[in-house]
Amino acid sequence: MSTPIVVIFGRPNVGKSTLFNRLTGNRSAVIDAMPGVTRDRHYGSALIQDKAWTVIDTGGFTQSTQDPLQALLNAQVEIALKEADLILWVLDAQTGSLAEETIFAQKLRQYPQPKLLCINKAEGIAADVACSDFACLGFQDLCAISTLHHENLDTLKSYINTFYPTQNSLSETELITDTIQLAIIGRPNVGKSTLTNALLKEERMLVSDIAGTTRDSIRVPLLYKQQSYTLIDTAGIRRKANVPKRQLEGYTVIHALRSIESVHVVLMLIDATEGITDQDCQLMRYVVEAGRGLVIGLNKSDILSDTQTYTLERSIDDRLKFVHYCDHHLCSAQAHQGLNRLMRSVKTAYLSTQKRPSTSELTQCLTQAQIDHPPPMIKGRRIKLRFAHLSSGTPHYIVIHGKQTQSLPKSYHRYLENVFRKRFKLKGIPVRLSFRADSNPYIDNTSLK
Repeated sequence: MSTPIVVIFGRPNVGKSTLFNRLTGNRSAVIDAMPGVTRDRHYGSALIQDKAWTVIDTGGFTQSTQDPLQALLNAQVEIALKEADLILWVLDAQTGSLAEETIFAQKLRQYPQPKLLCINKAEGIAADVACSDFACLGFQDLCAISTLHHENLDTLKSYINTFYPTQNSLSETELITDTIQLAIIGRPNVGKSTLTNALLKEERMLVSDIAGTTRDSIRVPLLYKQQSYTLIDTAGIRRKANVPKRQLEGYTVIHALRSIESVHVVLMLIDATEGITDQDCQLMRYVVEAGRGLVIGLNKSDILSDTQTYTLERSIDDRLKFVHYCDHHLCSAQAHQGLNRLMRSVKTAYLSTQKRPSTSELTQCLTQAQIDHPPPMIKGRRIKLRFAHLSSGTPHYIVIHGKQTQSLPKSYHRYLENVFRKRFKLKGIPVRLSFRADSNPYIDNTSLK
């Protein structure tokens, strides 16, 4: 299921990044813009009341055209707006509506997507009063909040979900088929198209030594070892005549994100000669947040020296701890080496994505885990975990209900994750846990009096 995109828009210093953190659960941005504009756009995954969204935090939009950097930033914001399913326009209740924002309102009307106005910094101000200051902008959907004080955020989240698309580009029914949807991602010039050609055994994709070679993202059918695949090369999109070269990066990033959201498994290709970079890790973190299967290919390993191979293996142990559950393989797309190992791991990860343990199976596993290794005591009482189930619509997001779950240490979280992974043979996919504390009936009864 392709996750819809919500874009956070607004002028500088209105609280966009704080809202981003509130929606994504204070996750760090998993993918930055390309070098030179790394502070301008951040991407994150958000589970908003059991509905999955991709959230994009954009740079501050202004009218200034004198500053070339600001002009570039504005262009990047417009790229994000075009890809949005919902636009969150953040405004400042403390300053009220500014003349500049009337011009922004005219610009936003050019985009057909729904808009929700978030009147931020509304602490101490009645919601209707805060919203009335911005009625002149001509939009009917407004919500007064305070990101700093966590005020009215649940109302905002419910409001956001009223815009959740009823259909996406790839439905959940379509995704669960015998054909494995596989995206090949990676930084420019790591060999994505060469790998696609090697798997297809034909020169189907444009291959160039120039980093950032642009072309349409293409879905290609493949039959490999009696298994049907659809390959998606995410190297980029064809540059339109009216798209400046430096803007193309924004389209490429968002296009790749959509591809990740619409597949079963992602094959992350890394240039072994350059080692594992920060950008490689950022891309993989997004795959993890999206809940997709992941296999890592260390390409061009055939030209490594023994010393380089040793250094690479040491860096794998250090840098890839957060994806310890994924297979990684040395390979060479150019020399057709290691491809069978890669594709075996892809199929293993796919089979894991198709497993749907029942509530009874998960609860039995949870009960046995507590017998084998009981949770700690808190104030003389042992934490009790009662039952577990899968969250609807989010792959392998296990919700665990119990008492005092907020006091459960992170080490026990990791223990349970490993237990579930081992019990259900979940290889190559992230297993995420969410804990729900049972309500206290005495507190609840008191509050009703």
